[in-house]
Amino acid sequence: MMNLPIKLRKQTTFCTPKGPSFSRAQAISFSIEGTRIQLRVPRHRPGIVRSEESVHPRKQYDASSIFFTTYPKDFVVDDSWRYFTLMYRSWGFYGPWFTGLLAEMSMSLTLLTPKEPKTGVSFFHPRAFEQSVGDFISCQYAKSMSHGRSKWIAPLNWQPISSLPCVAARFDVMPDQEINPAYSLYEYLFFPISDQYLIEVRFRPMQLMNDSLSERDKLIDRSTMAQLRDDIINSLQITLSPAAAAQQAKALEGLTDTSLRKEFPPMKWTTPEQDAEWEAYVRDL
Repeated sequence: MMNLPIKLRKQTTFCTPKGPSFSRAQAISFSIEGTRIQLRVPRHRPGIVRSEESVHPRKQYDASSIFFTTYPKDFVVDDSWRYFTLMYRSWGFYGPWFTGLLAEMSMSLTLLTPKEPKTGVSFFHPRAFEQSVGDFISCQYAKSMSHGRSKWIAPLNWQPISSLPCVAARFDVMPDQEINPAYSLYEYLFFPISDQYLIEVRFRPMQLMNDSLSERDKLIDRSTMAQLRDDIINSLQITLSPAAAAQQAKALEGLTDTSLRKEFPPMKWTTPEQDAEWEAYVRDL
């Protein structure tokens, strides 16, 4: 089938759009405080989000000299986390026979650190890692409410990763279909590179239709975007620096079980008062 960027007709039947070929993906390698991160990522070829320029990582970073940014206060719970974007890419996915651009997936790779790191707490410790990831996701999504109900559900599909030399986990953040149906989901990967620095890899697969996620799934298949996401994640290699390896060894001292929890249920961000507000809203409807 001809998957071209030219759009001459509307998509009316279920199809699987085609995106970039991973076989031509670039090999990218950079280091932060001596810890090396390697992965393969296709070139930046956005579809509709052309205003977003690609970000390429430098060969090496000294974390102490990085200028971290705080998140906009209108969208987050507080300013407890700071970030620095290391890499950004976006890719268009095109349908068959002149249906044009049907989907787009973006990817960002970000360095995170708390505004006030806690003395004696290491992200290499599995419980500290889980707590910190939960705190970060809450900071990002817990503020977004409608009629007393959270617009987002997270984490979903929690999946620890055992193939890397440090703790790591994947999970999704889904829009609540009751009150937030038009938004796209987010897919995350987290892992630490030191006691106080986390790497966040975020994917956003978007089907370009003005409809709910469930209705979009009936027409535009997300499998090719999911395959590209998995190919990128599976290409990831991490080589801890001697200093990071020493931090990890110290953090794991005395632990008989160094694995992450197998399940991480969605967090509850509403208060009893907000729950009552939602129940009253539903009754009024």
